Amino acid sequence: MSSIRSVFSGLVALAIPLVVLALVEGGLRLADVAAPRRTAFVEVPGRTDARVLAPAFAQRYFRGFRPAVAFTPFSADPEPDVFRVMVLGGSSVAGFPYQFYHGFPSHVEAALQAAHPTRRIEVVNLGMTAVNSYTLWDLVPHVIDEAPDAVLIYAGHNEYYGALGVGSAFYGLGHQVWLKRLLLRLKDLALFVLLEDLLLGSPGPGPVDPQARTTMARAVRDAGIAFDGPAYQAGVDQFVANMEAVLDALGAAGMPVYLGTLTANLADQPPLGEAVAAAEAYAEGQALQAAGDTAAARVAFQVARTYDDLRFRAPPVFNEHLRQFGAQEHVTVVDIEALFQEASPGGLEGASLFTDHLHPTAEGYALMGHAFAEALGRHPALQGTTAPAILALERPPSPDPIDATLARLQIARLMVDYPFQKEATPEGVQRAFGAVLEEARTAGTYTDSLAATVFALQQPMQAALAAGMQRARAEADTVQALRLYHAVFHWQPFNATLMQEAVGYALGQARYDSWTQPLALFAAQRTGALYHYNALAAIQLRNGYTATAAPLLDYVETRDPSSAVMLFNQTRRYLAEGDTLTARGYARRYQEVAASR
Repeated sequence: MSSIRSVFSGLVALAIPLVVLALVEGGLRLADVAAPRRTAFVEVPGRTDARVLAPAFAQRYFRGFRPAVAFTPFSADPEPDVFRVMVLGGSSVAGFPYQFYHGFPSHVEAALQAAHPTRRIEVVNLGMTAVNSYTLWDLVPHVIDEAPDAVLIYAGHNEYYGALGVGSAFYGLGHQVWLKRLLLRLKDLALFVLLEDLLLGSPGPGPVDPQARTTMARAVRDAGIAFDGPAYQAGVDQFVANMEAVLDALGAAGMPVYLGTLTANLADQPPLGEAVAAAEAYAEGQALQAAGDTAAARVAFQVARTYDDLRFRAPPVFNEHLRQFGAQEHVTVVDIEALFQEASPGGLEGASLFTDHLHPTAEGYALMGHAFAEALGRHPALQGTTAPAILALERPPSPDPIDATLARLQIARLMVDYPFQKEATPEGVQRAFGAVLEEARTAGTYTDSLAATVFALQQPMQAALAAGMQRARAEADTVQALRLYHAVFHWQPFNATLMQEAVGYALGQARYDSWTQPLALFAAQRTGALYHYNALAAIQLRNGYTATAAPLLDYVETRDPSSAVMLFNQTRRYLAEGDTLTARGYARRYQEVAASR
């Protein structure tokens, strides 16, 4: 009996501190301590029907700055016909150096919406600067809770210097995968986050100060990760381990995964590190390229990338693993590397499709988006519902003028700092970039000046877009106004009044239909208003595309048989198809409706 009492007493002694900790944790949670860093998805302010990635959630991976996250809200309680896609990855998913709505996830969304205009398509961009497979591993349980129909992943370039990477200054913590995963799980506890803040200070108030060093300059703890060394292999191992865990979790949840291979600037990006073998291989590649042997040049450039010991570009072995993951039944590999190779002069990926060492141009992001959209188009949930695609008037992939300049400034800022300038100092960086910024502010166009203000003063992008839009309309620069409207829509996806104003303004000018169409398509998807479906149909008809107008008009008719605009356009449709009898019937109905109003 005494031994039983002794064991029981021991268990009670052990349980008391655990109960106390549980009570403290419960109290902290009731007080919402550090809730934004523990909750991945939150309600959009003022909207109980929509959720979004919590901006503060990214702070769990960094101290000193918080990467911006895309504002891509999705339905809190989706209707059965909603097709939801969530996209995981780093800055290339986020769309750097552009705003999120010019990144490849937005192109995926637009392409799917064009193929299924009467079905709600949601593409949720979860990309964050300087994160790697640990963030994917951490986010996946939250993603599964939101029940997407598919998950897109494009990740791997940040594996060494992204948060918790083997060579990173952001929670480096050595090479132990289990230890870093434990840290992330502890960050789900309010008590742990509170203690961390007490010991280490606040993680930072918000996005990085534009006057500070770039994220690349601050990310590096180990600048010499030699090929096949322990740190190199640890980076490969953590990537494989985390990706396997991510894919297993998504597979167990029954979610198909579309996995992109990695592309990077090969021909126009010299090695960033100091490895002699990398420099020699790159020089050999340049010589072979000059001699016209582009196939051999590409091999040499890949060798240079492999030996580059400053590992801001994933080594080629990562793509070997990504392709192997495609053997899993629920995984579809989208070969972005092969796509960029094919689209590049001589099959050598370079400056024609990249803004820097690995981030695509606007055209590159459009290529990626259409490749992922084509793969997603074969998803079982999308079979049998495809209407004729309405992208015959597809908008060019160029970003709006403010973001185009802002992207150039982002790249210019990147290029004057480490690692592109090895001896860069804070003073030298500010001096060099200050000249670039001043030129944009004073010697450029009005939109250049707005972009410079956004960058230098962290002015809200919405304010700059609104000012640019008003100026464009005042100067009758319709294309500029429509491009800016399209950008504003992404910041105000619930502003039905603005959307109707913009589409109505655009519809009056037929020669701009290729720009009006994406406005109407976005507005139709976000608001569900039949006005925008009628607008889309009108655009198709006046450009001679009766086959694409037909399903749009039929969709409106099933919901509002007395719509005068629909009846008028149905008359036009059937006349264009040569069916005068049916056209006459719609014309009669149109006259009856018009007479009753």
